[in-house]
Amino acid sequence: MKTRTLLFCLLVPFMALVFNNCDKSSSSGGGASLTPSVSVDQVSFDNGASSQIVTINLGRYKYFGAFIDEIVDWCDVEILRAQGKVKITTTPNTGSIARECHVQIWVSKTGDPNDEDEEWFTVLVQQSATGGGGGGGTTDKWVDLGLPSGILWASYNVGGSKPEDYGDYFAWGETDTKVAFTWSTYGHAAWGEDIYGREGYFLIKYCSRQMDGLEGFTDNLTELQLQDDAAKANMESGARIPSKEEWQELKDHTTHDYAEINGISGRRYTGSNGKSIFIPFAGYINNESMNDDNFYGYYWSNALYTNVPNYAWVFVCGEGGCNINSQQTRILGASVRAVRSGK
Repeated sequence: MKTRTLLFCLLVPFMALVFNNCDKSSSSGGGASLTPSVSVDQVSFDNGASSQIVTINLGRYKYFGAFIDEIVDWCDVEILRAQGKVKITTTPNTGSIARECHVQIWVSKTGDPNDEDEEWFTVLVQQSATGGGGGGGTTDKWVDLGLPSGILWASYNVGGSKPEDYGDYFAWGETDTKVAFTWSTYGHAAWGEDIYGREGYFLIKYCSRQMDGLEGFTDNLTELQLQDDAAKANMESGARIPSKEEWQELKDHTTHDYAEINGISGRRYTGSNGKSIFIPFAGYINNESMNDDNFYGYYWSNALYTNVPNYAWVFVCGEGGCNINSQQTRILGASVRAVRSGK
């Protein structure tokens, strides 16, 4: 009996020491380290080439990785696995629009980012611009992109004052914006009969087909006259709506990619000389309803779609790309981006 009592007395201090150490361990900073984290959720760069480090606290996890969730050619990530860090590097921004992208960082127990027991972090990467047209704080209205034609592009939409502004909306061939975009409010149509005696709204200008004109009207005008050009009417002398070919030139002779300015989605078009413009996804207006804003941009050309003259050629851009081989009903409210001669 005495032996048992002695053994118990010896064990009690030892057990107390063990439990006391466990309590200290669970209440110390070591417990907090089990929660994974990253050192920053945003990094900012000037317009030069430079790098910054994001430190990973793995917590209870063993593996991590990182990638850029957008296709960009100006930002790169390097995983410094032994150091538990991610190195983010940018190339010089010679354009006039600030840039941003997102780096996704994951941690997991198995090395598989899709493992059900994993966590993700997003780091916003921002880089300032140089100025010189089209954003980044510049006040330049016209930008020389070094295009073969030599034309200059406006740095923001008609009715706007900075690159990300949606600006005003215009029906094709009208020079004033309005609230409702319908056939009844369209200046180049009137109520009456067609050649078949049917009643409705029919074209009274820019009509290449009798069946679309009022009482068979045609004038064979296929491009906007300057008095019907919203860019000329709302900007200084020399401004005009681009032709279909000039939109095509912009697409073919620049590098372009998805971009955001102040939360507004659009595409950035950068010329061979490093200067760029930003075209926001401003959508379009049907009657009084906005459609596709922040997803697609619809920009008028000066060209009628002669096969069906109720339509005109429009430049459409979105996150996946852009094209000029689209038509839009003339009465809808779309954006206008101006060009002018570089001479």
